[in-house]
Amino acid sequence: MTLLFRCHGLLVLGLLFLSMPAQAAYAEMLEGKPLAFLGGCRMDFDRNGQEDLAMLLDTGNSVNLVLLQEEYGGYNAEVLAYDTGQMLLTCHFGESVMAYPEEEGDSELVELSINGPYLRLTLPESTSMVFFWQDNAFHRAWTAD
Repeated sequence: MTLLFRCHGLLVLGLLFLSMPAQAAYAEMLEGKPLAFLGGCRMDFDRNGQEDLAMLLDTGNSVNLVLLQEEYGGYNAEVLAYDTGQMLLTCHFGESVMAYPEEEGDSELVELSINGPYLRLTLPESTSMVFFWQDNAFHRAWTAD
């Protein structure tokens, strides 16, 4: 008990000598920062028979598309898109989508076979992209609005 008190006392003493911005940063770290859930859906994206969770999260620093893949009673997290800004998330199920191929220099839309659930991030009156599961991994393709 004395050791714990001494360690805690050293921590408090150390905080007294920190600059004001450092004290504020440390206090924020202890209290936590708010996180905003902007939208999402539940679908079996990886087709393993378990519902996965897709979420658009505002972390305060950026807006990210995060997928929680349910496996063996738990979840594996994967960030599919970083810093999506003002893009909107919608969840779909379909056979195909018109998208631009990944090869550089190709500007013609092609039909991509999806045959299942997919996510679409859209910046209204601008660009959009889809995320879909194929060959044991997620893929991204830019689409036309």
